[in-house]
Amino acid sequence: MALLTLLTELRGPERLVLWAVYVNHGWRPVAARRELALIRRVGRQLEVPVLTVSLPPRKQPRHSWEGTAREQRYTALARLARRRRATVVAVGHTQEDQAETVLLALLRGSGLTGAGGMPASRPLGPSGLRLVRPFLACRHDELKTYLRHRRLPWAVDATNARLTFRRNRLRRAVLPPLVRAFGPSVIERLTTFADLARADDAWGQQAVAGWCRRGVRVRAGVARVSVARLRRQPIAVQRRVVRWMVARTAGALQGLAFRHVAALLDRLTVGTPGHLDWPHGVAVEVTARTVTIRRQAGLRG
Repeated sequence: MALLTLLTELRGPERLVLWAVYVNHGWRPVAARRELALIRRVGRQLEVPVLTVSLPPRKQPRHSWEGTAREQRYTALARLARRRRATVVAVGHTQEDQAETVLLALLRGSGLTGAGGMPASRPLGPSGLRLVRPFLACRHDELKTYLRHRRLPWAVDATNARLTFRRNRLRRAVLPPLVRAFGPSVIERLTTFADLARADDAWGQQAVAGWCRRGVRVRAGVARVSVARLRRQPIAVQRRVVRWMVARTAGALQGLAFRHVAALLDRLTVGTPGHLDWPHGVAVEVTARTVTIRRQAGLRG
């Protein structure tokens, strides 16, 4: 609601055309009707058309309910934006949301990419559409104060209290003790760490991509690299090269965990050839001279 209100204030100076979008995942039928009525009322007050998207409640295999809903939501927002010929989708994640994302990534064992949290701007699909998060430097209470000053209401999603969701457990049971123990600045420190991690990760990805363009041969969906050449690189570079090869052959890194990459690099260290089957049909062949990574046809993990 704060995002919508602030964007209406910029509508004239920035020549913005706005649509508010309410996505209903079907989890809370009664609450959804009340929320949609509220948003439509505020939309009329602010002279912003309100669009709705209804998505069936379902969960993808090996995904959480939250993860499935997020993917569905961004896919639906991108589709709707293209229909309206919009160039930007704006969402209201705050500094607290970023801190939670960083902690969740660390608890999952993520590297720099995950620890970087949510970027302020990123592509949303292949069509030039961008997803932006203008509030990543804003605290939740600051937005509430702004809405009170504007005398505008907001709704609270009741599912935020369900401890069955990992983010909610972290939000309610982990972050408050941290704030009490180390002070409110712990939120800002976590988001600063995310900024540093994201910058370092971007530099690492760029450097390794340059190395891979020279040192990795990719042809017909198969990537090959010299074992001797790869072993001469620092372990951090070796890990990134393997991930780069998987991304080039499989199209994504979904399902690829630290243990998979570590198992491959262990083979290189002791000089053990062999075959590895990774998630989503990724196959790895290690010989004395080369590492070959390919996506096996017809296999989806």
